Amino acid sequence: MDPTRRRTTPSWPVAALALALAAPAAAQTDDDGGLWAVFLGQGSLRAVDPALEHWRWWLDVQVRQRDEGEHLEQFLFRPGLGYMLDDRFGVWAGYGLIATDPVGGDEWVEHRAWQQTTWRLPVEGVSLAWRNRLEQRFFEIDADTGWRLRELLRLTVPLSADGALYAAAWNEVFFDLNDTNRVQRAGCRQNRAFVGLGYHLDAARHSAVEVGYLNQWIDQAEPRPDRMNHILSVSFLLNL
Repeated sequence: MDPTRRRTTPSWPVAALALALAAPAAAQTDDDGGLWAVFLGQGSLRAVDPALEHWRWWLDVQVRQRDEGEHLEQFLFRPGLGYMLDDRFGVWAGYGLIATDPVGGDEWVEHRAWQQTTWRLPVEGVSLAWRNRLEQRFFEIDADTGWRLRELLRLTVPLSADGALYAAAWNEVFFDLNDTNRVQRAGCRQNRAFVGLGYHLDAARHSAVEVGYLNQWIDQAEPRPDRMNHILSVSFLLNL
């Protein structure tokens, strides 16, 4: 979460983020308000064994509510393990358990395998991170396995002299790579765009709280209109 010091030109990543933050256009949408509470933590395994210094744990826990925050729509539990090839680039793999109560549908549970790379790009004065994630989705209501690609670009900019207060913006695009019998259709099916403020809770910047607005667009199968969710996102971030 710390700004990098190496001098370079932001070039295409910043431009790509600016373009991606524009919400997808839709002819007709169902709008809803929501509340997402997020814990996202990671840390080195050197405390277990110094030889594991480059290995890292990952844990993502989320509670997502819809209907202006009145109903639980989704619970997500996603642990993982990673290896840092250097101080900027890492490879990861893990498992996800997702319970969903969708609008106008039956409740269902998904088991998910995921693999990703993370890269902190060397840009002066800001922190810019790029994540590529590939998922294999196993649905209890669908015999087919869904393959999905997710691309996320995240920018943070310090706002105070000590860097404790910062602005954060990120965008994530979801591409379904195949059709399944009931759940998934190939194509660009979802976009999430976030803008907000964060505050580091300790001088070492190991923990932070972020609060902001998250716009979620979901492309739904005809004749249902697309969904546009306006979400208050509250996140606790831990990096050890």
